[in-house]
Amino acid sequence: MQSSILIPLMVMVLAPIARSGPPTYINSHGKLVLLQEAKDRIAVLPAPGQEKNFSTEAGHIRHPGGIWELPLAQKSKMQALIQRTVSIFSIPGSERVLLLDRQIIVKLRNPTKKPDDLLQTAGLELLSQLDRQGQMFLCSTTKGVATLDAARTATQLPAVLWALPDFVVPIEWYFQPRDPLYPEQWYHQQNSGAHIHSEEAWELTLGQSQVIVAVIDTGLDADHPDFAANRIVTGYDVPGSYPGPIDNDPTPAADALNAHGTCCAGLAVASIDNQEGMAGICPGCSLMGILMADAKDNAIEISQAIEAINYATQNGAWVISNSWGFIQEAIPVAEMQPLYDAIENAVNNGRNGLGSVVLFASGNGDDSGRAVAIGANELANLPSVMAVGGTDHTDTWVDYSNFGPNLSVVAPTAGTAPADPAILTTDTIASRGFSRDGEFWAPQQFGPDTNTGLPEPDASGNYTRYFNGTSAACPIAAGVVALVFSANPSLTGAEARLIVEQTAEKVGGVSYDGNGHNDYYGYGRVQAGRAVRAARIGMQNPDGSVCAENFNCSSNDCQKTLPGDFYGMCGGVDCSSLADGTACFDGDLCTDNDQCQQGSCSATAKDCNDGNDCTHDSCDSENGNCVFIFHADACEDGDLCTENDRCAQGICVGAVKDCTDGNDCTDDSCNPENAVCIHTPNTNVCNDGDACTIDDQCQMGICASTAMICADDNECTDDSCDAISGECLFIPHSGPCDDGLLCTENDHCDQGVCSVTAIVCADENPCTDDACDPDNGQCVFAPNTQSCDDDNPCTENDRCQSGACLAAEKDCDDGNDCTNDSCQMSDGSCQHLAHTGVCDDQDPCTLDDSCVDGACLGTAKDCSSLNSACNDGVCHPETGSCQAQTRADGKACQDDDPCTEMEICQEGECIAGVHVCGAEGGCSCSQSAARTSSWFCIFFLALLLGRRRC
Repeated sequence: MQSSILIPLMVMVLAPIARSGPPTYINSHGKLVLLQEAKDRIAVLPAPGQEKNFSTEAGHIRHPGGIWELPLAQKSKMQALIQRTVSIFSIPGSERVLLLDRQIIVKLRNPTKKPDDLLQTAGLELLSQLDRQGQMFLCSTTKGVATLDAARTATQLPAVLWALPDFVVPIEWYFQPRDPLYPEQWYHQQNSGAHIHSEEAWELTLGQSQVIVAVIDTGLDADHPDFAANRIVTGYDVPGSYPGPIDNDPTPAADALNAHGTCCAGLAVASIDNQEGMAGICPGCSLMGILMADAKDNAIEISQAIEAINYATQNGAWVISNSWGFIQEAIPVAEMQPLYDAIENAVNNGRNGLGSVVLFASGNGDDSGRAVAIGANELANLPSVMAVGGTDHTDTWVDYSNFGPNLSVVAPTAGTAPADPAILTTDTIASRGFSRDGEFWAPQQFGPDTNTGLPEPDASGNYTRYFNGTSAACPIAAGVVALVFSANPSLTGAEARLIVEQTAEKVGGVSYDGNGHNDYYGYGRVQAGRAVRAARIGMQNPDGSVCAENFNCSSNDCQKTLPGDFYGMCGGVDCSSLADGTACFDGDLCTDNDQCQQGSCSATAKDCNDGNDCTHDSCDSENGNCVFIFHADACEDGDLCTENDRCAQGICVGAVKDCTDGNDCTDDSCNPENAVCIHTPNTNVCNDGDACTIDDQCQMGICASTAMICADDNECTDDSCDAISGECLFIPHSGPCDDGLLCTENDHCDQGVCSVTAIVCADENPCTDDACDPDNGQCVFAPNTQSCDDDNPCTENDRCQSGACLAAEKDCDDGNDCTNDSCQMSDGSCQHLAHTGVCDDQDPCTLDDSCVDGACLGTAKDCSSLNSACNDGVCHPETGSCQAQTRADGKACQDDDPCTEMEICQEGECIAGVHVCGAEGGCSCSQSAARTSSWFCIFFLALLLGRRRC
């Protein structure tokens, strides 16, 4: 009852912690970590079915969980395609970013079978359990709960050890594909000075199938012919197993970047003597491929790495090889404690409590490829991890291999010179990886792979000769660890690691410290033959037992007859029964020429003098190696121009004599013959200390300059130079000025501008153009020809002429002689008044024309005197003369003959018609005449009609 009340009270108490504010979380050490929100990038989860639209846009980066990173400027463009935004934070010192969606990793102080109720109080729901103990869980925030707020709230719960954001963290795949060289697999060959003595190890063991090497990487092409099917154990696809069912197929995507995991696996465990390809370091060991992420993803969630490590541990991996790491800048920001716990669990509890060996590549330097120290919190820097660096074919450290005090060993990889041989290894088969149709294809993080044209070993596409970087060194060292386990499966993980480190060759020609360690070489370059020999013998054997290394003996004393012998005896050789001169071992590794003399083993002290005054030379009694320890004592470097000479890092270094005279205009140096300072004048650019001078340059040992001219050619400002800033100042004043124009007046300064009044020239005459002459300042009134108005309504077409407005009198003549026409001054209208005078109607056929009611009327001219039977008298309209006008043919007429009728006009003549008998006047006619007369009429009519037709 009491506990059920406690939980709600906790939430009430914790509520203030969950308030919004600067993005923060509490790390595993209880410290508040402040995050910086990214300014120019956003992260989003695409709406269902819209991911294809993000993959085609420039600048878009895909991340795990379906998250896409894109420029902030594209947010509005893509807004309709977005399901929700995801938190995105900048990483100080890096251009990369951290992402955080809704996941949190929670670790409880004590195991529990029912964590759900507890997690719900912080707004979390359980996704999966990350360990076997029931303490670590992957959770998601419930809807509406901010992830960082939920993490801080959960951290405050008494039952919670820590609650950390499951950041998506930038990852680096440690490989450098580059130019090829020969010979193939030089690191195996006995005639190579930098070989790892593989053949010596193989004389004792090729590896045992019970020893499982897990390669956590971009996946594994398990169908490769150089991987024996009976030695492939069930793998794991981390992204493919969430949130759906478990996916045990680690097959990688078909591109060069994703071939990385298969390349690493081949170096560790590729088969031997199978008439196929190459030989791995531990060819008889089993292989577990774990696909942790797609190589095109340049970041992963921390929980992905945890799941990969946990799967390897829980499924029996003896050796766990990791050729990847998080970028250093991200680790201080994104808490890694959950992953550290997973690694510690593998090292301490793997193999049913004997412990697994976890290896990480040390890394390939910074963005320019130059090595840097392994970061304090990097995975490769964990004390429980074997960090593996790289050496080239000359056993020399490669300058891209990261270094540090926790570096365990180095292993072969490719150098940086164009002629240096690289590493041949397995590739994803056919044309899926680096090798395609006999040529090397270089990988691209974004976009398609590029064909370099460089020749691969064969056309099968199953192998590449261009693998490189500490990615190659790490699985080679992992293979040596696997051989050690194969030689003695009862070893603990810590013992296997110790054997590999203590049997490594001290290569590089450098000094190793009293523990046999060097920050750049670790404990040395792995030596498989020596490691396997020591592993077979085991640890802590009594005196008199066969030994290969001192750690084989409980007395830590393995004496060999000759220094190069593989084996010796714990406790050494008894000279009491041997002849003088017999080789022996006096138990002191710091002596040479050990021989039996008078029943005892005597020797001479080993000469470790390196001739360097800056090292304290001695012999390490534990391994017989000369130790050259740098000191910081005074020394003499032989240079007169140095002083206070003192040793530093094994070199006598003096401070260059200070000949500086404080004058920038002299080149100061020291004469190496007499240590006298020389001050030679130069012509450098200098600074005379005066901000108001320019072009400062040394001349004859002094700094000469030119005064700065501050002139803006404005008489309305006071111009000067600011002695402090060296900037020109232009301060306005209100004094008089002259704008240089004769047509202005009252010139004066106003707010830095010469303000004036224009001279007004105006004579109020519209027929002049008024202006001021800029040459003399006089007004000029030039006549124009513009339209004007003379104020007279009875004029029209007013226009300027010679400076005056002139016009024509308005024309009111209506062309009628019978009206008096005039213009009315009142409104300019025309008036037309009728009169009764004589006029001319312009018609010659009228007489006595006179005006009547405003119209000219005349009497028609009489031409009747010219009238006849077939002609009419008419007046000619043009001449006014009378003339006869012929009547039309066929018109009736009268010919003055009473004895005829029906006469008609024909061509002006009246043609007689029908004779009339008994008519008045005494006309008579016979019957024949009558008939003749009738036929004549008919004939005449016919003739007349015929003529008309013509």
